[in-house]
Amino acid sequence: MYRGSSGQSGRPSDIGYGYSPDQHTKVHYTRNPSFLDRVGSSLCAAVFGFFIVVGAFPLLYWNEGRAVKTAAALDEGLKYVIHINNPRQISRSEDGKLIHVTGVLQTDQVVSDPEYMVAIKAVKLKRQVEMFQWVEHKSERKFQEGGETRVETTYSYRKEWRSGLVNSAQFDKSQHHQNPSSMVITSKHYEVDHVYVGAYELSEGLVNRVNNFKPLRLTEIPATHDKQLRLPQLRDGILYHSRDPMRPEVGDIRVTFSYAGFCGKPGSPHGDPMTVSIVAKQTGHMLGAYETDSGYSLELLYPGKMSAKEIFEAEHASNVAVTWALRGVGWLMFFLGFIMMTSILTTLVSWIPIVRDIIGLGVTLACVAMATSFSLVVIAIGWIRFRPLLGCALLAAAAVPFILSKFKAKSEKKSEKF
Repeated sequence: MYRGSSGQSGRPSDIGYGYSPDQHTKVHYTRNPSFLDRVGSSLCAAVFGFFIVVGAFPLLYWNEGRAVKTAAALDEGLKYVIHINNPRQISRSEDGKLIHVTGVLQTDQVVSDPEYMVAIKAVKLKRQVEMFQWVEHKSERKFQEGGETRVETTYSYRKEWRSGLVNSAQFDKSQHHQNPSSMVITSKHYEVDHVYVGAYELSEGLVNRVNNFKPLRLTEIPATHDKQLRLPQLRDGILYHSRDPMRPEVGDIRVTFSYAGFCGKPGSPHGDPMTVSIVAKQTGHMLGAYETDSGYSLELLYPGKMSAKEIFEAEHASNVAVTWALRGVGWLMFFLGFIMMTSILTTLVSWIPIVRDIIGLGVTLACVAMATSFSLVVIAIGWIRFRPLLGCALLAAAAVPFILSKFKAKSEKKSEKF
C-alpha cells in the first residue's frame, strides 16, 4: 500500500505495511545530508552552543550565591531558634522570634468533596479522576541504504487509564481509536481554611508543606454523583463509572481519593492525628515566615517529631543536594555548548575514517576539560565574595589543565631539539 508521491530517488516517500487495527508501520526514505549540509548544520550548532555556554555563567554564579545565603540563613536560624515545650500556651515574650514547636495537627473543619459527599477530618483532600482512553505509542528504526536512510515508524494503540485528556484527533490513524472530546468530571483539590498545632495557627506557607497524601479507600458508594456519568461501582475502595470495572470501555471514569494531614481522633481507621515539627516566626497566635539577615525566609514543617537541630540538618542536606544538582546542570550546559561549538572540526574530517575517530575523541576530552575548568572558575568567583580562600583554591584548580598542557607543549619542544 502506497501513500504520498514519489521522492527524487524514485522510491515511494511514504509506504505503509503490516497494518492491523491496533498497530501499523510506515516506511519513508530520507536523503542523507551532503558534506555542505553537515557543515551548515555544524555552524548553526556552533551559534546555538555559544548561547548555551553564555547561559551557563549566570546559572552557576546565581547557584553559588543562593547556596551560601541559604547556608548562612540556616546557621542563623539554628543559633536563634527557641524551643516551645507546650504548644497549647502562647508566650508573648517570644512574639516576633523564631520558634520550634512539635505537636499534632488540628482543625475544627471537615474537608469534603461536595460532588461525591466524601468527607474526612484532615487538612487536604484530593480527588484523582482518570479516563479509560486510547493511547498512541510511536517507535522508530533507521537503516542506511546507500545514500538514503530508510525510516520505519511503528504506531501502536492501547487502552490505558489517563488523568489527562488524550486528543485522538492527533493520532496517525484515529478512525478506530477515538476518545471522548471532554471529561465530565475532573480532578480537584480541597483544603480547610484553618489549621492549628496547639494554640498556634499555621500560615498558608506551612499548610502548603503538608503533602504526605495517603489513599482514602471508600467503603460504600457515594450517595451523589454527576448524572451524566454511568452508575458508579465500588471495587477495592476505588469508584468506577463503568458497566464492568474488570472490563472497562473507552470513556469509563475511575475516581480515587487521598488525604493529607489527618486531624481525626486517635485510633481511628485512618490512624492517629499527624504529628509535625515546625520552625517558624511567632506573630501573636500565628506561625509564619521568619526573615533572616541574608533575606532568606525560614518557614519549615516536617512530619514526625524532630528537634530544631534535626530540622536544620535536613535543610542543610537539601541545600547541598540542590546546589550539586544545579552545578551538574551548569557543567552539562558548558559541555554541550563546547561540543556544539567544536562540531565543525569533526564534520570537516568526517570523511576520513581513522582521523575522524581520533579527532572526535580529542575534541570530546578537550570539551570535558574546558567544561570542568569553566565551571570551577564561575563557582570560585561566586565563593570569593563570601570565602576568599576557598574561591582562590578553586581558581587554582581550574587552571591546572591549562598549566599541564603548557608544560607538556614545552617538554615536546625540548625533545624535538634533541
